[in-house]
Amino acid sequence: MTSEGEARTCVAPRSVWGLPTSSKRALLIHGMSCSSHGMIHIAEKLAEHGYYVIAPDLPGHGIGSRADTYTWADYDKVMVALYHEATYDLVVGFSWGAVLALRVLDQLPTPYHERSQRTRVVLLDPPTCISEETQNFYYGMFSTVARNPPKPEFYLEKFPRWTKKDAVLQIMANELCDPLLVDHLLHKWDHEEHLASIPSCVEPIFLLGDPEAGGHCGLKELEPYPQYERRVVKGSSHWLPYDAPDEVVETCIAPGKTITAQS
Repeated sequence: MTSEGEARTCVAPRSVWGLPTSSKRALLIHGMSCSSHGMIHIAEKLAEHGYYVIAPDLPGHGIGSRADTYTWADYDKVMVALYHEATYDLVVGFSWGAVLALRVLDQLPTPYHERSQRTRVVLLDPPTCISEETQNFYYGMFSTVARNPPKPEFYLEKFPRWTKKDAVLQIMANELCDPLLVDHLLHKWDHEEHLASIPSCVEPIFLLGDPEAGGHCGLKELEPYPQYERRVVKGSSHWLPYDAPDEVVETCIAPGKTITAQS
């Protein structure tokens, strides 16, 4: 477990939207081979709803730091540090970023547990567990786009809901992704255990892509947890930040429950 002293030593560059004086704060965590700019549609809409939005570029991505090695433990430290920066009202993680957000929810600092309003954590199509065959497929895909980024037409042909701006932003993210992190992280991918350790001060919502349109997160992993809200966005692929930002934001801002949170 990361100590508070260690947690506060990690700093990541970030994109921001909204007013720093806003009373509501949101943290957006991008996916693998993505960047903070890939969350732009969600961020802009949340800012319109009065949130001050922070979206970091995680190590190995965007203008984030580079390393000789990348480990899950290193990213855990970064996430814990981000959770210590502010007591966020909302956390949104996409794909790999959703897994990162999930992994350290049991390490949220004391202020989260003392709030009367639970922190909403919206996990966008999180691949908590994938088979070795699927890991190999993802490794080939992510390694290819990080080492030899495609043209915007590649994404526009695959994802008809994307705009040219979306495709260009994703190409930029591919260009700035360190291929080493793909090499180091895409193996032994099993994070289901963390589903059992979500504290009561968190309101988790799993927003999933349509399996028939390319959604990745299986509902099977969530079967042991009927208390967790889950929704499938019909017609949306895995790429919810580009495909369905309106649905994401609607989920984020829907009224929540006021409770006496206890961990």
